[in-house]
Amino acid sequence: MASLSLSLRRLPSASSPRSFCICTPRSAKKAISSSPSFKDPAAATPRKHVKKPRSAVPQTELFMGLETVPPISRRPTLINEDSARDLVRAWGIDKMHDATVLEVYPGPGGITRALLELPNVKKVIAIEEAFRYQPFLQAAKEREADLERLSIVQEDGFLWESYSNLEEQGLLKDVPVHPWDEVHPNFFLAAQLPNNQHGQQLFVQFLATTAGQMWLWRYGRFQMGFLGASAFWDKITAPPGTTLHHKLAVLMPSLGTLERQELLSGLNPADSHFHRPRGDPAAFSPIKVTPHVSTPVENYEALEYVARNMFIAKSTPWQKAVGALAAGANNLIPELVAKGMPSPETTVNQLSQEHWTLIANVYNNWPFKSEILFDEAQFSQHD
Repeated sequence: MASLSLSLRRLPSASSPRSFCICTPRSAKKAISSSPSFKDPAAATPRKHVKKPRSAVPQTELFMGLETVPPISRRPTLINEDSARDLVRAWGIDKMHDATVLEVYPGPGGITRALLELPNVKKVIAIEEAFRYQPFLQAAKEREADLERLSIVQEDGFLWESYSNLEEQGLLKDVPVHPWDEVHPNFFLAAQLPNNQHGQQLFVQFLATTAGQMWLWRYGRFQMGFLGASAFWDKITAPPGTTLHHKLAVLMPSLGTLERQELLSGLNPADSHFHRPRGDPAAFSPIKVTPHVSTPVENYEALEYVARNMFIAKSTPWQKAVGALAAGANNLIPELVAKGMPSPETTVNQLSQEHWTLIANVYNNWPFKSEILFDEAQFSQHD
């Protein structure tokens, strides 16, 4: 390389006053162009234009069948079957026994097919309202030797009536009631959450109903797997003191253990994994939820009330925020300090889970607390 570099001369740049052009004289050009062996590049046969694919999309039944089916806004649905197989195993469904899986918003059935491939899955109940996805779910059903193994319920998974109808139709009759102190070995709920207010609210309500063991929790303490917007998971798992820390990061961990999972594919590129509107920027990832056997919070609605109201001013010192909970709530501060609350300079955003539990319990036992603790209209997209 040393001898080579010495044999090369650096040419002046085009902006240099000494720049020059290596040109062919006109007479030489004429002679070359008239030569029989000369071929003008501009006159050569044009090359056929080959359109480059937008992305390496798997050539599977679902991807090809959905090419002409418009996706639903804010509802990316997983149709990469390899990643769907990884997902159901990450949720631990393959380790269950005679499992009944209630699947909410399955779309055309990417996860549904992965569930049906597991020999330990006894039954899948798919709640999907969208008409455009019904033929794909029906195709998955007809592929089964036992047609009863997949039940397709064309109702809205956001409405509680849809779940009541499941029981009325006898679709949950094979789900045994299991003791609450053990994780249910035969029942699992899986959901692909819409990337909007309804999806977030549905997740919150699924978990909040564990507080009184209402709704489907009468069958026992079953686990849940969700595929949703990574930004939402970032919010509800953000630790105290961080910018993203949010009231849901207080409420949700009080009810269950939240485990985020990493799949081998990372679900990227998104166009090779999801049926979704083109240009949708949302990143999706999975999470698994295991409800707690018990919680130190005496009344979940009291925790929801104090967190909702105190997070309005998350940078405010906690004593000032407690005083704003209700008229006379300042009288609670001495008791809270005596029971272990931190220094007065600690802000609402810096309080630990134990601190929130303490505030909720003291407030719940206060004779002058608000009579209405739960606000059904409190959830909003920008909350």
